[in-house]
Amino acid sequence: MWKGPVTALVVIASAFPQNPEAGHIEIAGREGILTVDAPRPVDAAAMTLAERYGIAVSVEDPVYQHPGTIKDVTAGVVRTPSPGLRVLVPLGGRLQVHFAVNDDGTPQDVPTLLQAIADAANAQFPFGWRLDATPGWLTLIPTRTTSAGGRTIASPALLDRKITIPAGTRSVAVHAKMLADALSADFPTAQKEPSAATSSPPAAPAEPGRALLLPPSTASRTAGQNPLL
Repeated sequence: MWKGPVTALVVIASAFPQNPEAGHIEIAGREGILTVDAPRPVDAAAMTLAERYGIAVSVEDPVYQHPGTIKDVTAGVVRTPSPGLRVLVPLGGRLQVHFAVNDDGTPQDVPTLLQAIADAANAQFPFGWRLDATPGWLTLIPTRTTSAGGRTIASPALLDRKITIPAGTRSVAVHAKMLADALSADFPTAQKEPSAATSSPPAAPAEPGRALLLPPSTASRTAGQNPLL
């Protein structure tokens, strides 16, 4: 598991060009079949929808703690081995979802399709996701993971954490750095399994980090409007 500061928070699928991890969609009559096989299957499914239909979907990564959820690919990607250098990626796997389509092959109901992706992933992988749907913005958010000890535990999403960032005019890069620093501050490096002793919750600051991810005008330009909503 990564133990450094937060440097990457979320993947906006519609903002990427052709991705090698994206899957494919087959249309058979009034049914579409979305199939992916990738280290991050939920993210790959969102990438596929973005590339095929231009749907703007944000996918947040779960926390990877258990060795059974990651794999070592060092030998395949590192030309010159170095002591202590390891390249780890999520184990992932194959995910397939069936969905209803219109006459032109587009999804009849995008939120229902995304919920189906979350449901399929929740049933198949050792993580959990929920769908957060707001006007013009769809997000698949992690809810659970597998602890280092092998237990399924709740894993609140990093961007659910409430933080405060001073109001002001600044560049996207500066805003993102402030957001990353605020989310990284005192954030635990591993989710703990439930125990009898619990600490008192911290005082709730202004807003969840997700709400502060980008200024509204920038977010609308980056993600665009979902053409099928």
